[in-house]
Amino acid sequence: MYNFENRTTSVGTTFGIAIGGVSGNAGLNAAAAADVLFSSILKDLNTSALGGQIVGMSRLWPGSGRMMRSYRIRVKVPRIDPKSVMAAVGSPLPSDLGTNSLSSAALSFTIELTCKSFIVRSEKGESPLRKALTEGDAELKKLRAILADPAVHPHILPYVRWIVGPSSSMNPSATMGPVERPLYLLRQHAHASLSDRLASRPFLTLIEKNWITFQLLNALQSLHDAGVCHGHLTTENVLLTSWNWVMISDVGCQHFKPVALPDDDPGLWIHWFEGRGREFGGGNTGVGTQEITVGSGHLGSNGEKRCTLPPERFFTPGLVKDATKTTPTELAYSMDVFSLGCVLIELFLNGERALDLGDLMEYRRQGDASNMPLSLKQKLDKIESSKMRAACRHMLSLDPSSRLSPVDYLDRLSASSSSSITHDARRNPKKPDVKISSHSSTLAPIPECFKTTLYPLLLRLRIEINSPDARIALIACKYGDVIKATVGLKDSWGVMYFSRLIGPTLQLLETSAKTD
Repeated sequence: MYNFENRTTSVGTTFGIAIGGVSGNAGLNAAAAADVLFSSILKDLNTSALGGQIVGMSRLWPGSGRMMRSYRIRVKVPRIDPKSVMAAVGSPLPSDLGTNSLSSAALSFTIELTCKSFIVRSEKGESPLRKALTEGDAELKKLRAILADPAVHPHILPYVRWIVGPSSSMNPSATMGPVERPLYLLRQHAHASLSDRLASRPFLTLIEKNWITFQLLNALQSLHDAGVCHGHLTTENVLLTSWNWVMISDVGCQHFKPVALPDDDPGLWIHWFEGRGREFGGGNTGVGTQEITVGSGHLGSNGEKRCTLPPERFFTPGLVKDATKTTPTELAYSMDVFSLGCVLIELFLNGERALDLGDLMEYRRQGDASNMPLSLKQKLDKIESSKMRAACRHMLSLDPSSRLSPVDYLDRLSASSSSSITHDARRNPKKPDVKISSHSSTLAPIPECFKTTLYPLLLRLRIEINSPDARIALIACKYGDVIKATVGLKDSWGVMYFSRLIGPTLQLLETSAKTD
């Protein structure tokens, strides 16, 4: 983390050196240009908006394509303004920070935001660029209105603010010629991404992986129920709290990215979708010490990085189109299901990628899901649960129409459903009945207690109870129920201990709330 407090160097100049990767006199031009660009962020996130100033920034990667950069920004807020802070971070303040007692107090604290920046370019002057940015602004506003309420979408973390930087053209009124503008997307910073967590100790246990799978299926179904496609689901935009609550980010970025990609030129895929991996590992940008966390397993021996895009998003230029093969012009829910299958394989293989671009192209050319690449078959065989293995294999079907919805996969992975249950024709009347597997040698990966006990409890921590002390008290109140549901045992001594610890009043309030 680079600290800007008590420094004579301007924030924008340092930011420019960080982007350019240079220092000293060689970076003056890049730094000066970036100083103007970053000033727009500083002007927007001023005292009137947040009641504070940016005091620190660190580079985050892997990213999403060569074109995108991610930064963690620390904003020091000397005076609490609940409305402005909530608008900035996209979530309510902790309940123990009351508005009446602290709104006028000179209390200083720091909030953390994630800023994703990339360049929007037009070859035909400023007018088409402004039109594209206007359409993107409308799309982001629509997504924020739909997804911002955590009570409705507790697993989605949308962007809450976006800033368009100044034009790179010396003559903004020019009607022709290339012109570009930087776009900054801001959201609340999360504890870690799934990619980071898979490379961190202690490593995830099997039950934790199943719990994350349960939440991912619920999260993607929630997104689709809202009529939104993600477009590029990876372990890098699946975020985790310190207590393993899943949130999906980068919703809305796909508006600025192409839907269809040529299969004979990887340049477009590299520019928009390739993860950054260890591209900057061990490097020094000349702006002081930076916190760089790069997970293992993202790069193969051949240097290629993982690809979670579905095969139907690639097309062969110049190929005569027929009635069965068309180039996609918009995202579809089945595309997200394929990406989710890649994410789940990576989750259960502790960070090992499911496919790279070469594997995906080979899989696509074969045209038959029964002839998967040998490397993909070997990776699927490493998944212990036969039900989970069958579900992941089915998610990676080449035919988009054969993939099921997230809730269907959730039904088949749950203990309450049999492995021979067929696809619900009422959800998709045009699809035939599909059996994911005829038998299973293992227990269902997702136990019933996830749905009945753990999820309702942790959902209250996400949307209702923000105070750390109140969260601990709630867990203490629910200790007996959780132990009985998850382990099947009754710990009378533990229940008595926590009852004495939290006191009869709190326990009575929680009991009465439960009965109501």
